[in-house]
Amino acid sequence: MTTTTNFRGVSYHVTQGTWRAKIKTHGQHIHLGTFACQHDAAWAWDCAARLLGRPKYKLNFPDQEPPPGTGVEKIKQILLEKGVLQ
Repeated sequence: MTTTTNFRGVSYHVTQGTWRAKIKTHGQHIHLGTFACQHDAAWAWDCAARLLGRPKYKLNFPDQEPPPGTGVEKIKQILLEKGVLQ
């Protein structure tokens, strides 16, 4: 199993054996969740990046819309709780 990735905002958590998504905004590192696969973590990062208005070309999947079940509402709630989204 690979533990490296080329996706933005995604890293592997060795002790838990899961993929982690984090985004930095307004000087804060915001944990978006842990995921079974790197693609799900990358979609979580993309959802947060879209909500924060990041340029499309910087997304992991710039030419795709988030698939159903990606958890956009959960990501939105995390960003609201951290005070980085109005």
